[in-house]
Amino acid sequence: MIDLTGLAVALATPFTPTDTVDLPAFRRLVRHCVQGGVDTLVVLGSTGEAATLLDAERDVLIAATLEEAQGRNVVVGTGSNATRQAIAWTARAQALGAQGALVVTPYYNKPTVEGLVAHYGALAEAAPGLPLIAYNVPGRTGLNLTPVALQRLWENAAVVAVKESSGNLAQIGEIARTLPAGKTLLSGDDGLAVASLAVGATGLVSVLGNALPRATKRLVDLGRTGRPEAA
Repeated sequence: MIDLTGLAVALATPFTPTDTVDLPAFRRLVRHCVQGGVDTLVVLGSTGEAATLLDAERDVLIAATLEEAQGRNVVVGTGSNATRQAIAWTARAQALGAQGALVVTPYYNKPTVEGLVAHYGALAEAAPGLPLIAYNVPGRTGLNLTPVALQRLWENAAVVAVKESSGNLAQIGEIARTLPAGKTLLSGDDGLAVASLAVGATGLVSVLGNALPRATKRLVDLGRTGRPEAA
């Protein structure tokens, strides 16, 4: 079981002036985050340009993150609007040694609740034992993972957490209120981090943490221990 509480950083992917992945810069960024005390490293998320990278580039970034992690959790963004592609990426992340997969809800297609259940179920079968984090970001996908729909996903033992980036604090609060035991609610918005922690989130997947990991870690720690004003 993976512990996803605390601070996760959605790693950026630096590029060279010729539009190739700047691997030395990426490794420096990962080390910077590790030294800043982050709990989980998230590679190939939205901030990591996952939608525009080639498969070979994905492998290199996953491997580099694992090599620089120093014991931190490594979670890989493996979501796609095509279930077969998401299966391939999720299985590959597991094979390379990732501890979890961040799976955005299928974009553009706008699946039904039954479609979402089938999608995440297929990923769980393709990567047995790999924890899955459902990622709700309706501003990018065109689909909102409602608290009612999320209750269906919680029935899948592989879905251990949700990254909530709806920007809707009332929805975040309802997810926290109905959160089953053993599941984790992660804020996906830096700007709503303190409020989300106050209503029941126990972690943050941060973009700001790329630049200021130590300060962002302090913010999360304060918010989680009931000190929102200090946070």
